[in-house]
Amino acid sequence: MGIRILYSSGNPDDPANKDYRIWYNLIAPDKEPPAGPEDLRESFFTRRKKDLMEFAFGDSGKTAYLCIQIESDGKNGPMVSALIS
Repeated sequence: MGIRILYSSGNPDDPANKDYRIWYNLIAPDKEPPAGPEDLRESFFTRRKKDLMEFAFGDSGKTAYLCIQIESDGKNGPMVSALIS
């Protein structure tokens, strides 16, 4: 799954100077999804505008719930989901 981080501060070069933490959970179809970003337990760090999350073949059919946090100010973006195929 590819992730592209879009952040607008008015300066097109600004995203290159940001640190991002991507919080996520992988949830099977028969399990309850997270209620909000505070329920996401796994994370990885990136400074890139584009990044790639790779999941194991066994995760096919699960849903990835994601939320991006800007490390410099701690604000969370909205939670989104994507089916892993």
